[in-house]
Formats: sequence, C-alpha cells, structure tokens
Amino acid sequence: MAFPTAKGVRCEHCQAARLQDAVEIWVWDPDPIPVVELGCHHCLRRMLLKQAWLSWRPWNLLRYPLLSFVAFFKNLSLGLFLRMISPTKWLRDALGRENISYQEFQDSQGRPGLNEQQRIEVGNALCVLLLSVGHADGTLAEREWASIRTGLRALYAPEPAVFAGLNLPDARPNAPDQGELEWAAVVLQKRLRRVDHGLVCHLLLSVAERVGGVTEAERIALIWICQQCGFSKDLLEKALRGTGRFDHHAQSKLAASEPKTGAWAVLDLDPGTSKAKIRQRYRELALENHPDRHAHLGDAMIQAATKRMSAINAAYRELRSKKPWA
Repeated sequence: MAFPTAKGVRCEHCQAARLQDAVEIWVWDPDPIPVVELGCHHCLRRMLLKQAWLSWRPWNLLRYPLLSFVAFFKNLSLGLFLRMISPTKWLRDALGRENISYQEFQDSQGRPGLNEQQRIEVGNALCVLLLSVGHADGTLAEREWASIRTGLRALYAPEPAVFAGLNLPDARPNAPDQGELEWAAVVLQKRLRRVDHGLVCHLLLSVAERVGGVTEAERIALIWICQQCGFSKDLLEKALRGTGRFDHHAQSKLAASEPKTGAWAVLDLDPGTSKAKIRQRYRELALENHPDRHAHLGDAMIQAATKRMSAINAAYRELRSKKPWA
C-alpha cells in the first residue's frame, strides 16, 4: 500500500518510516497474549518473526505446547505475507474506532497543509468560540478574558505571525452574535479534518477550565459548539468525564464506582480497568493525537498535540507500573 511520506503519520517504533499497517502479534510477556501493534512493515515484520522464534523456546513449549504452535504459526504467517494482505483488518478496525475510513485516511495524509492566512482564520474562529463559552454564564469576567488571551498566546507561541494576525482586542469584547458563531463553525468545518476534532475539542475545554472550572452554562455552550462544528457527540462527553462535569443519564451507572482522577481521567478509563483494555485505549488515543496527524494545521497545533501526547504517554506509563493488573 502506498502512503504519502510528506506529513504522514510515523511508525511509533522506528520513528522514521511512515505508518503503514497494524497487526495482531502473539507476544510472550512472559505468557502469550495477543497485542495489536501499529507501525511500518519493516518493524512489524521484525516483531512478528522475533515472537515466532520465541514460541519455540523449550520452556514455552513445555508450558504451552498447543499455544506455542498456534502463536508460531500465526506470527510466522503474518510476518511472511504481511505486505500481501496489507492493509489488514486491524488497521481498518483502529481507523474505524475513530470513524475514519481507510480511503479517507489515505486522502487526508496527502492533503496539503494550511497556509498562514488560513491558520489565522482558524485561530480567529477558535477565539470567537471561546468568547461564546466565556459569555455563556451571562458575563465575561476580566480573569476569563485574560485566561483566553493567555491560552491563545501559549497555543500560538511557535507561530508569532499567526498570533499577531488574530483579532484580539485589549478590552473585554462583547459576546459574539449569531452570525459570528455561524462563521466560526463554517471555518472549522472547512479547515479541519475529522482527525483534528478531538484535539480542538480538548483545546476549547482546557481554556474553558482555566477559571473556576467548567460551569453548567459553559458545558451546554461547548456541546452546542461541537454540534455546530460537526464534531462527534462523544468527543466532548469523553473530555468532560475527566473533569467531573459530564451530566448524562449514563453517568448514574458509575455513581457507586471510584471517580476518574489522574491517569485514569487522561485515558478516560474506569479505575481497575484490565491491562488489555488500557493498552487498547492507549493505542486509540495515540492514533488520534499523534502530532504528525495534525501537521497540516501548523506548528501551534503540532505543539498542542505533542503536549497532549506527552500526557497520554505519562498516564499510560503510570498505569502500566501499577501491580497487580485487574
């Protein structure tokens, strides 16, 4: 399969070749468990053949004679014929969990990035939406306006020319009217790819949280914004679950459970989730938030995605270090 190399998602193992596929590998850790790995064909083939060889170690054959044979046969077959069966069902499943078709993923990687004027347009649209959230509870406090300016300045620190082009008045502005909100929603629908929706949703939420947390009025405003911009309804709900501001009928089912905090909130998992589900969730978030997938939006969004990815990696390492696994 032919992935474009420019601005393509990179293999998470070698960090050099482009991401080409995903495959289920039977890993000895120390017991055999199936793990879905994303990467380039070279890295995936090397991992498959290594695990196939490990299946024939004497102690593995003695402990798991039948499973050793199955793991050897599957790993060896996939290692030898990976290029012939690519793209695999595991890659399509991983993309499907993000509501992205394989063809859409291919097309989006080849799409050129935004020029400076288009990035300024996106920044102004974000500013309009943030102002609407700030005014959601009736008034925009001075601290809230300062927080919005600080958040945008930090976001666009790698691109000072873009930040200079934003329409940010010194004094507190009035609430944006319906026409401005519709313009901002149209801009984001036009300029953003579907893979960018989760990142932008987290940016809106992080700025909204800066002063006093997310109020009920701000939560309603954020949901309205996501709907107008064509974002998935689940995106904001998942983000709000980590803040304790997600009010939904399904939340009552979790009332008796331990609240999500720290690493569990970052990965949007319930405390005590099994090792396999934690790894699966990490793979999903890594695919969604990898900085290379947002390179078309410019250096500011790359930096934002990098910070988000660092938090995801730190949360995953923290949960992996906890013993025993549930």
